[in-house]
Amino acid sequence: MDVNLSNSFDLKSSWTKRIGKILLLLLFFSTLNQWYFLPWSYLQLGQPNLLFGTLLLALCLFSSKELSFNQLDFFLLVLLCITILNQIQNPDFSYQDAISGVQLYVLYFLIKQNREWLTMKVVAWILLIIDCYILVHLIVTERIFYHLSYETFGLFENHTILAIFLAVSLPFVATVFNRPFWKFLVLITINAIVLSYSRTAFAALFISFIGYHILWNYKAKFNYILLILLVLCIILLFAYNVDSVYGRLLIWKICISEINYGSLVLGNGSGFLQNHYLDLQSSYFSIQRPLNEQLLAGQVHSPFNEGLRILIEHGIFVFGLVLYLIVAMYRQMFSNLFRYSTTFIGFSTFVIISAFSYPLSSSSVQLILVITLAFVNPSIHSSFRLEPFKFKGILNISLLVLVGFVVYYSANEMKYLRKWVKLRNSNYQTYNESLYLETAISLYPKIKDYPKIAHEYANTLYQIGLYADALEVANAAKELYSNLQITMLLAVIHEKLGNQRKAEAYLKSSIAMVPKLYYPKYLLFKFYQKNHQHIQAKEWATLISKFPIKVDSKEVQQMKQETKEYLLTKSH
Repeated sequence: MDVNLSNSFDLKSSWTKRIGKILLLLLFFSTLNQWYFLPWSYLQLGQPNLLFGTLLLALCLFSSKELSFNQLDFFLLVLLCITILNQIQNPDFSYQDAISGVQLYVLYFLIKQNREWLTMKVVAWILLIIDCYILVHLIVTERIFYHLSYETFGLFENHTILAIFLAVSLPFVATVFNRPFWKFLVLITINAIVLSYSRTAFAALFISFIGYHILWNYKAKFNYILLILLVLCIILLFAYNVDSVYGRLLIWKICISEINYGSLVLGNGSGFLQNHYLDLQSSYFSIQRPLNEQLLAGQVHSPFNEGLRILIEHGIFVFGLVLYLIVAMYRQMFSNLFRYSTTFIGFSTFVIISAFSYPLSSSSVQLILVITLAFVNPSIHSSFRLEPFKFKGILNISLLVLVGFVVYYSANEMKYLRKWVKLRNSNYQTYNESLYLETAISLYPKIKDYPKIAHEYANTLYQIGLYADALEVANAAKELYSNLQITMLLAVIHEKLGNQRKAEAYLKSSIAMVPKLYYPKYLLFKFYQKNHQHIQAKEWATLISKFPIKVDSKEVQQMKQETKEYLLTKSH
């Protein structure tokens, strides 16, 4: 359904509209992880997003006679400014933390400004093209549905993000097809292929569809049957994997119990939970906890609740503003539910998923949310109007400078990343250490803010034997992004440097990060054994031999067998 709320400016020429649609399509493609000619594994948001967004801005300013700015625009701008101020007070603040929020606001403003040709139908066709590309990619390139090599070939970080994107985009895609049969076929196809990978995405879409139908036809007699089916569906999805539900509850408990109430006003800064949740989990399990909680805790980097994440990272004030925005969105949609049917279902799907998963970690989902905000924006006839072409010369020059800066910045960033990928794949660290170090020392400072690169560099320095340098880089890498691998690497580096107490502390921290894993426990057992601390070694060998197996493997059986043999040897 088209939501075209303004006829206040003249229609743009056909070439302008075509270019705008192509730019929006390219913008969606740029949010996918797979651009074969770019080192996407290192990029969180990606420079092409910024480039295409800037070009869309140029198109809007050059072709619009006036720009509108209404109350919702101002509210979102205030929300953005407060969020950036919260990020700046974070000691780990980087300009890249703020750039994504500014970019999303600009995209929202541009899509809203160009609703006369960026209609719901246009967005639906663009999303249909993206969805078809994704499904063809799944079927043709990867062939096997569930065992997908996402790190190498995948379009998204994991199958959950993929399912979330398709679930949120499906209500928009359905508007392309006029006949109910085709809408039903699209729904069944996507659900059968992908949405079954994510119970949350499937349930959210199902609840949103039924919720809309009940609200639209609230007097229908069979609404009770729909409600019963909905409850049964939720119960079955809950029973399908109970551990997953309890795991989310444990994550929420850890986030709340380890929260710093002194930072609730301003928050801990953007990306805090993504980068440091495992440190919170390690702190939680640093004291003895029930065995069932130890078996539930996994190596995750998300609170699985966007509201909780916003509260912890951005503070209670931003959290309240977001709640107000959600209420305002629903009030606007309820004013004409039929007119906003697509955006109601899509936005409701997003809100439900946000309560149990991490949709905002996907740039693709963020873009759909921005489009939804733009289409639900109230009529702009009563909005304050800007006439930028009074200063056309200054504006055009400023815009060209902005586009030039973005192109220059993007080109430099990509150049450095390509050089790093080439260096990493060259095997110089094995065959020509001096050349590797010479190149890495000059290149690393330019890209040191990328966590994955910092982790790789620290590990390579350790393998070469430069333990002091590896320790410095590893400490910086842990500040950027704390995970199990970098914590264990710090442990073995300290052990090589003779810092036995720090090595022991990092090993214990890695155990507390993911208590159900055997390998960190096994490393600590070997550490005590190597240092002839037989009492501690025997204690951990006993724990390993008796600890229940969550996921069995050949390696786990070997570790259990070795510890049992050690205990038998010490008992004689």
